Amino acid sequence: MGSGSCADSQNQTITVNPSGDPSFNVITLCESDASVDLNTLLTGTTGGIWSGNSVSGNTFSPAGLNGNAAITYSVGSGLCIASLTQNFTVITNGDASFALPAQICESSGTINLNDYLSGTAGGTWTGSGVTGSNLNPAGLNGPMSITYTVGSGSCADTQQQNTSVAPDVNPAFNQTNVCTSDGLLDLNSLLTGSQGGTWSGTGVAANLFNPVGLNGPVAVTYTVGIGSCAETATQNLIVITAGDASFTLPASICEGEQLVDLEAFAIGTPGGTWSGNGVTGNSFEASGLSGPIAITYTAGTGSCTDVQTNSINVQAIPAPPQVNDTAYCNNETAPVLTAVGDAGAIFTWYGGGAPDVVLAQGNSYQIPQNSAGQFLITQTINGCVSSPSVVEVTLNQAPLAPALSGNGLLCNGILMQAITANTSGTINWYINSVQSTPLYTGNTLAAGTVLNAGDDLLVQASENGCLSGISDFPLNDPGVLTANILGEDEIVVCLNQEDAVLTSEDASLNVWSNGSVNQQIEINEAGIYFLNRSNECGTASDTVRVIDGSADASFFVEIPSNAFLPGFVIPTALSAGGQTCTWLQNDVPLEFGLSGVLISEESDQIFTHICVSDLGCADTITKTVKLPLPAELFVPNSFTPNGDGNNDNWQPVGSRIKDLNIEIFNRWGELVSQITNPLGFWDGQSKNGQDAPEGVYTFKLRARDMNLKDYEFFGAINLIR
Repeated sequence: MGSGSCADSQNQTITVNPSGDPSFNVITLCESDASVDLNTLLTGTTGGIWSGNSVSGNTFSPAGLNGNAAITYSVGSGLCIASLTQNFTVITNGDASFALPAQICESSGTINLNDYLSGTAGGTWTGSGVTGSNLNPAGLNGPMSITYTVGSGSCADTQQQNTSVAPDVNPAFNQTNVCTSDGLLDLNSLLTGSQGGTWSGTGVAANLFNPVGLNGPVAVTYTVGIGSCAETATQNLIVITAGDASFTLPASICEGEQLVDLEAFAIGTPGGTWSGNGVTGNSFEASGLSGPIAITYTAGTGSCTDVQTNSINVQAIPAPPQVNDTAYCNNETAPVLTAVGDAGAIFTWYGGGAPDVVLAQGNSYQIPQNSAGQFLITQTINGCVSSPSVVEVTLNQAPLAPALSGNGLLCNGILMQAITANTSGTINWYINSVQSTPLYTGNTLAAGTVLNAGDDLLVQASENGCLSGISDFPLNDPGVLTANILGEDEIVVCLNQEDAVLTSEDASLNVWSNGSVNQQIEINEAGIYFLNRSNECGTASDTVRVIDGSADASFFVEIPSNAFLPGFVIPTALSAGGQTCTWLQNDVPLEFGLSGVLISEESDQIFTHICVSDLGCADTITKTVKLPLPAELFVPNSFTPNGDGNNDNWQPVGSRIKDLNIEIFNRWGELVSQITNPLGFWDGQSKNGQDAPEGVYTFKLRARDMNLKDYEFFGAINLIR
């Protein structure tokens, strides 16, 4: 501080900020409540900042908290900030979760319900039979509800579950003795405990006990109650076997036959007593008996004794059947043996010397082919078998059919070669059929014997009273052959149009010069062809000459490599001499110029060459020729891509261009754009999509026209904006 001329003074500005009010209300929340907007609790100045546990911005979440949560609110600025901290109370939610078993036994005693709790402990249990946390099911039955509540106020939780109390049961039942002959026993009649249970054990079906087939103590179990509350009792029923005298006997037995062991026919209780006429111990002997015989069987003792009597009929033994001996030849069908016996009898045939291998049944028997020796036959009446009759069968060997050697060839009815027969016995020769008098007897029919063509020579041998098979030896007289090829000896054929067909007058024995044995052959080449026909008595031949009179109109059309419309082509014949030819173009007589034939139209031109040989054969050949138009391609030298709709694109224009590829470069040789098809263009933009600057650009063009001609040249483009 100074005064007078030495004094100094300063002025400063001070900003006064208003003081904020951080007041807000305090609340109590459940842990499960939703987040709270803290600004809704403000009673002071708004616009401040909230902070504290579980605070995010102006939001408070009670989730995961318990007890007091300190919340602070600050409002104001600079030195004038005011803050207030208060406690919110967060109360933990109660969890009343628990799980009871679906069934509780009445007899299980007191149950601590807390053992089934999975939620918050310390709550309250309510329901029938509930005292505190204990449940006493005594006296309860059927469905019931249990409720658990835990927590306080709005944070409390309550759950209710259902269970069922199964009543106490008693599986007691009486023990008893059962006889196997008593039939089915109702096990419910033995109950002294609870009804409605289930029976099980050997011989038990539902509530019935079947003693049949059992003996001695048999364990039977009774189960009553529901699920885990069921109770079981097991006791032995004593089964006593009753006597069963059931037995069966054969309907009949033959006199003198013995049933060695009657026990084999018992189907009831074994070890009983047999009695009756012909019975000794367990055996029955039918000797000297006839008609029905009663046999009795007794089984069991005391009140369980059973007695049964059955009858068996004793039948007489029939006499042996009658049958005759027989003989046959081995090349004959084996004979049928026939037996004669009693009416209604069953006949059985056996092989060998004893009746043990059965061959067939019936009063007749077809013996197997080539069988011989003894055969036995018995007859059976009412199951009783006679003693066997014996029949002798004799098999005689017939000679083999004669084996013949020779060819049976006749020429003019004379046998040219001797025919020899080889077999045993006496050999007889016949013509066409076996007759009482043979043509000849002996082993050899001599050459020179006069016979008729077409006859069959039959040869047969006889020995031991048996005839051999007949050997058939056909005779053949081929006669004198001719060979004749139908038609003229010289044939002119247009082989370029059809094959020549040569035909033999006869359908068989043909051998042509080309190796064919058919009656007809087809010839596609000129030359001399012959036919031979041969048999054992000679050969005949015939020949024919085939001349090819074909014309040849083949030609080609020479098209110069640089020929375009209009242009000349040169038709040229490929053959000449011995024929007259005519040219046509589109069915009009053709006029040749010095340079060939002028084609001035783009359409197909049809050239026809017609030739006729001096032997009268014609040939016609047609070819189609078409000259292409020359390709055209115009390349502009400038364009103005300014968007005015006039000359905005640079595009080559042409016709008959098949492939096109143009590369466009700037003055530094950089590729600016590329056109890859005949319809493509350049719009004045570079490859990055920006407008190319005004100036001169170069291009490289490669193209191919419809005639597959290639083009390549370079040029310049003036881009004007």
